[in-house]
Amino acid sequence: MKIAIAGGIGFEKEVLEILVNNQVLLVGSSYDLKREKFQRFSNVEFIGEFFTRSYEVFFADYDIFIDISESLKSKFILNDMSVKFQKKYISLFYDKSWKLGVFNPRLSCLECLLEFKRTGPSFLIPEAPQQEVLAKIREAVIEKNGGSYCIDLSDGEIVKIPLLESCKVSAGELRFLRGEMDDVVAVSCSDVSVAVTPMEEMKLDLDYYRKVLSAETKIIGQNSFYLEFKIHHLNVLLFRHGRIIVKGTKEKNTAMAVYRRYIGN
Repeated sequence: MKIAIAGGIGFEKEVLEILVNNQVLLVGSSYDLKREKFQRFSNVEFIGEFFTRSYEVFFADYDIFIDISESLKSKFILNDMSVKFQKKYISLFYDKSWKLGVFNPRLSCLECLLEFKRTGPSFLIPEAPQQEVLAKIREAVIEKNGGSYCIDLSDGEIVKIPLLESCKVSAGELRFLRGEMDDVVAVSCSDVSVAVTPMEEMKLDLDYYRKVLSAETKIIGQNSFYLEFKIHHLNVLLFRHGRIIVKGTKEKNTAMAVYRRYIGN
């Protein structure tokens, strides 16, 4: 079986071990901000990038899609691909507790269950229960002709996911694949920085971010327009409309990792 995975959760190695008898493509993995490098894998086809809609052409020929990233936006992009190509989709996500959704796109999809909204910093989310995740992914991969359902990994409760009549994705409106929700990443070589700008309108509470980030980063300063903080060798400006500028790098994956981990995506 051919399985395409959007990674980033941190235990990709263990996921790959339970899928060892399959042909696997892994896009992205845990990212080391200090060294500005992905954890790399040599025993599968691995692409050291964060998953975006650009990988549609790579995923088209695979039988099952799995998202174990820390990005909710990644999960909705892959959901669009699942519906477009009519492929089973397995998604790990946090919504008050860790859950694993298994979707048969002929019946329903992730958007029938969950509305997309900006999440907070991923470092605030409790660690995923690794053994439960691995066991349920293994079961979902080998399951034949199943429906769409969601497992709460805290108590094992299983809920079936019916088609939401108002679901635009199931009706073929794939806004994430069309790029309507893209984050725009721009590299500036002149001052060694990368900017990430969200496509959708938003307004952040900079006081909230100063409070939560002070435990994980060094706060440099704040005014009514932006918050500045430091991570390792990187200086980050977070603007109230959601844009960030990461100074000290020309690596776009570094900026995306900062956004996912400390801002939310």
